[in-house]
Amino acid sequence: MFALQDMARPDVLQRLRALWQDPGQYKPKVSNREITEAAARTFAGTAARLLAAGVAPQEASHFLTQCVFCFFAEDVGLLPDRLFERLVGARVAPDRLRTQLQALFATMREGGLFEQVQNGDNAAWAELGPWVVAHRYALSPA
Repeated sequence: MFALQDMARPDVLQRLRALWQDPGQYKPKVSNREITEAAARTFAGTAARLLAAGVAPQEASHFLTQCVFCFFAEDVGLLPDRLFERLVGARVAPDRLRTQLQALFATMREGGLFEQVQNGDNAAWAELGPWVVAHRYALSPA
């Protein structure tokens, strides 16, 4: 977005030219379908690893539901920007990841601090109830 008076700027003119001459550069590189399919494969792989490690199906399902909720909570601003994504994307030992996830879920459930971020609205977390129960999951690297 730019104002009418900005149309004389070279960078704005370049963007406008590209819009007419090369509109494909504004097309997303990956489709929503491809993103969804990749996420589904990742969750299926995680579920398989949890089940292979002896986690009960209901607990594995509950854990994955918590993870999906965390991604949603990031998108709507209940969790700080990309907090969960950065947490699960970190290359750490499984025991450390388990500890961090348990701490995050406990903070969401009870309020307080996590990773130096103040949870200012404990009422927002009150409805989470059974979504954020801390379990000891057998996590392993993918």
